[in-house]
Amino acid sequence: MNLLTDIARIDRKAWQTLLESSPVATWFQSPEAYDLFLAVADCLTPFIVAVEENGLKGVVIGYTVANKGLQKPFTSRTVINGGPLLASDISEEAVEALMRTIPANAIYSETRNYADFSRWSDPIARAGWYTEPHYDIHIDIDGRWRERIMHDEQQQIRKALREGQTWSLAQTEQDVRDWYFMLKRLYMRKVRRPLFPVSFFLTAWQTGACKVLVVRDKNQYIIGGSLIPSLGTTAYEWYKSGPVMATYSILEYCEQTGMKRLDMMGGGSPDQPYSVREFKIRMGGYVCKFGRFIRIQKNLRYKLGKAVVKKLL
Repeated sequence: MNLLTDIARIDRKAWQTLLESSPVATWFQSPEAYDLFLAVADCLTPFIVAVEENGLKGVVIGYTVANKGLQKPFTSRTVINGGPLLASDISEEAVEALMRTIPANAIYSETRNYADFSRWSDPIARAGWYTEPHYDIHIDIDGRWRERIMHDEQQQIRKALREGQTWSLAQTEQDVRDWYFMLKRLYMRKVRRPLFPVSFFLTAWQTGACKVLVVRDKNQYIIGGSLIPSLGTTAYEWYKSGPVMATYSILEYCEQTGMKRLDMMGGGSPDQPYSVREFKIRMGGYVCKFGRFIRIQKNLRYKLGKAVVKKLL
């Protein structure tokens, strides 16, 4: 077994082959995602860990980030979107070693799972991670996806179309900036969570790592949009803001580009009400109970951080 933490030592062709064959592959574990994180290292600290045993069998990419201002000392966290990329035949010993090697410099680490990792839960637990219930929401893009949208949402979509709302891919940097302004306002007023700077979104769009969809009203003003990466026939609703047409635009984009599934990502905790989850279900989504893996590295600061951030928010 061989553990690698230097991108220069990882065979990208082997990485791509693993991505194409892994049962838990997502865009967030791809070379393209790592390159994006590396390109925006001014707003996050990326890392990579890989394991070889008769070939490349596992890769983890993610980043460490912290809120700004008063929250910074209490909010450093390592985020692994998509969880680890694993080969079907990876050994439990290699999974455990891979998960143990993930940097532990933040207060805590978490994987945001978009696939079922239950077959590897034991070696991941032995590596010091516990499972936290969390929902993910999927929509199948087939010939009946429109029929599965609830009545009220269908009425809103028809009304929006009558009023002249349209969607398209962002064509200019100003399109991306205009949508980002709306997204930032949403995060400040409602979501109340940190948001990457506009440079992150511009880089994701300019490099082609992600598509940006924008929704316009009849006067051609941008009123919503989304940031959409994709892998194979699965697209991911990474960031989104705006009216119901913002979600409908993603679904139409998926249909037009041959996608078979939209991963709407975060569905919240099962023991807490979450209006966003309910909306995603009304748009035809169904719940996937993939959960998250959490590893706490600084227990006291973790407990203090939860209390401090809750008070500041």
